[in-house]
Amino acid sequence: MSTVSNRLYVLTPPGQAALCVVRIVGPLVRTFLQTRLSRPVHEGRLRHAELRDDVGVIDDPVVLLGMDGCTAEISLHGGTAVIEMVLTLAAADGFEILESPLELPVTGCAGLHKPDRSVLELEVLHSLPLARTRLALQVLLSQPAAWKALVDSPWLPGQIEVITHDSFLKHLLVPPLVAIVGIPNAGKSTLANHLFGEKRSIVSSAEGTTRDWVGEQADIDGLLVKLIDTPGIRNTRDPIEAKAIAQSQQIIQTADLVIVVVDGSKTEHSQLNLIERYSNAVLVINHADHPLPAWSKVDAIRTVATEAVGMDALRQAIVGRFSKRSIDASGLIPYVWTSRQRRWIESNRVGQIVDEYPQ
Repeated sequence: MSTVSNRLYVLTPPGQAALCVVRIVGPLVRTFLQTRLSRPVHEGRLRHAELRDDVGVIDDPVVLLGMDGCTAEISLHGGTAVIEMVLTLAAADGFEILESPLELPVTGCAGLHKPDRSVLELEVLHSLPLARTRLALQVLLSQPAAWKALVDSPWLPGQIEVITHDSFLKHLLVPPLVAIVGIPNAGKSTLANHLFGEKRSIVSSAEGTTRDWVGEQADIDGLLVKLIDTPGIRNTRDPIEAKAIAQSQQIIQTADLVIVVVDGSKTEHSQLNLIERYSNAVLVINHADHPLPAWSKVDAIRTVATEAVGMDALRQAIVGRFSKRSIDASGLIPYVWTSRQRRWIESNRVGQIVDEYPQ
């Protein structure tokens, strides 16, 4: 293994919650727990104790120390203030705070025991907390067998390149941001509610009903996405609505995918501007039961949002934008989702992805 480091990652999804679990890894784990907890912790045992900084008690978490003594999971109360205090404390004590658990070292301390799992299998275990849909679990758990099947068989021309550029598993683990845009009354909010699976956005025939963006996670055929329903784009004298539209533009610019919804019963110039502005978007023509001839030759998904018509095609289009290959959870399809795997591919040593064991 490369240089052993001390790292921390928040395993549970961001936001308000009753509990938050952080994982710390590295040679400093035992020292951190001995110094900062009110009670001693033993390998393989749960311990309820107070967690303290130099000022006083931060929280009373439940702590599980791994058998190697160099990996621990700390179950905190989920308030954001508590979490921030713990991150600050860990950073001060020598832990690097990671943005993604995929960067966590696969072993806490080098050379403590003979490894019984490959690095690939450990990468799967480390990523399990991020797999929050059945599809994500199936694809993730199939990776050791999928990579072994690839290594043991002749490769087709270009096969490795396709695998390298397919980030679908990473998107399954880290939800991409998907923004829905359109003019008022195009049907954005109704489509969003179908994708959410319940009513989240207010639907009304009055223009400007969605005065702020609505963001929530949505399960799109097994792909978890952060779906943003933005206010209808238009010129308005309402200062609140105008501010919401301006703020939503900042969110749209960071989106991994944009869905442009146009009203098929209208040919407003503003809709053509949206199509031109977001040329790489998934284009949806709503109100397809009363379309104008001008839209007949436009390549798009046709929907009738009020009747849920066309939703299957829209879901397939969304998932298809994040996968370079056909999705088959029961098949053995290898994916790249860690920097280690990518490093071995770039070094033309694909077999090392399967054969590497912790040192």
